[in-house]
Amino acid sequence: MIRRIALLVAVAALPAAAALSVTARRAEADTAAPPPTASTKMAGPLPFPTFSRTPLLLPNFISFNTVANGSIIDTAFPGLTFAPVTMNASGALVTLPGHIYATTDPSVPAQPCTLFSCAPGGNVVTMNPPPQNPWIQGAQGAIQIKFATPVAWASIAVRPSLLPESLGTPTNEPYLVAYGPNGYLGEAVLPYAYGTPQWNQYNTLQYNAPAGQTISFILLSTQQRGGPPVLAEFDNLSYPR
Repeated sequence: MIRRIALLVAVAALPAAAALSVTARRAEADTAAPPPTASTKMAGPLPFPTFSRTPLLLPNFISFNTVANGSIIDTAFPGLTFAPVTMNASGALVTLPGHIYATTDPSVPAQPCTLFSCAPGGNVVTMNPPPQNPWIQGAQGAIQIKFATPVAWASIAVRPSLLPESLGTPTNEPYLVAYGPNGYLGEAVLPYAYGTPQWNQYNTLQYNAPAGQTISFILLSTQQRGGPPVLAEFDNLSYPR
């Protein structure tokens, strides 16, 4: 009789133990992190791809090396229009005579591209017709790049320099200014001060449009505040598909 009671107690205890095990497993599953639906977009000349449940789309990337040195590129790349512009006394943008070119800076040899990045070099984008030096400054105006389809962000690689006869401490910086359908959105300015090791190297300027807004075109040039003028050359344009 004692053995039969012990057996019945053991059998009756089995469902409760099993139920407890299932409950524990459910609790463990509930606390696990859900699968990612998107990755954070990384800034750079060529942002890393976004891994998500949607098809993988790499950003558009223009190195300016796919055209011959000295080429006019006003309409050379589908979906983009390049033009030299300036701002008149009333603050309106005015298109200047001339073109935008892809020309080589001999001091920066072209570098091989990888799947995710391409070092600046070879052709750069400029408003200076060859064989002039490709470096530009704010007194000349700016390079305007229009997007046929407005975009959420845009980036460009830039390297500043000074005129040989420059005196004083530079405070002007290269910039990327973004405009939307309703006007000015914002800008990205070189974050490094003159004299720091990063100042005269290639760096990436990227502007992300505020939520619900898009970029119709960008301007590339240098500031014209007090102090010596700063020159800049631009390369490696990137923007989303």
